[in-house]
This record gives sequence, structure tokens and C-alpha cells, in this order.
Amino acid sequence: MSFFQRVLSYVANELVVNRLANRCGAGRLLARAGALLAGAEPPLARTRSTTFQRFAIKTDAAMRELQQKGTQQKGELLKKGAEHTDGMLKKSSEFARAFAQELTKGLRSAR
Repeated sequence: MSFFQRVLSYVANELVVNRLANRCGAGRLLARAGALLAGAEPPLARTRSTTFQRFAIKTDAAMRELQQKGTQQKGELLKKGAEHTDGMLKKSSEFARAFAQELTKGLRSAR
């Protein structure tokens, strides 16, 4: 994705979130976006969407919890994978050693 597309996507996401969170009209929303781009901070709309804010807070908490669980499970899987790899390395080295011994026995008996 190009830089321009990412910027437009970010601005669009911010406008939608601000629209839902602040319940301000499209005109106010565009004025606010223009003021933000100009570096000024316009006053926020007086009414707030408490339903959206509750949804945002609950969603954020759920996402943080899922991220924490995912990180924990990732660590557990990495640990199990390392143990499994170590076991496979031991078994493969034992197999290689036994195979080399059998091969040398076979070559000695063939002489």
C-alpha cells in the first residue's frame, strides 16, 4: 500500500471514529479535520455517544486480553517447540551414530 493510501485510510478512520464518538455533524467534522490539519484545536461537540464510548472501552479491554493470551500461548508454543527440536536432534544424532556403526560393520564383514 502506498504512503498516500495509508494517509487517506488513517484520515478516513479518524473521521469515522470521531463522528461516532462525538456525534458531530459532517460540517463540523470536516471543519475539525481542517483545523487539525492547520494545527488549531477546534472545540469538541457538546454531545457524546456514551454507547459508542462504552463499546470502544469494552472492545479495547477484550483486545488487550486477547493479545495477552496470545503472547502467553506463543511463549508456551515456542518452549514446546524448542523441547521437541532438542529431542529430535538427539534422536537424529543417535540414528546417525547407529547407522554409521552398522555401515562400518557391513563393510568390514564384506572384506
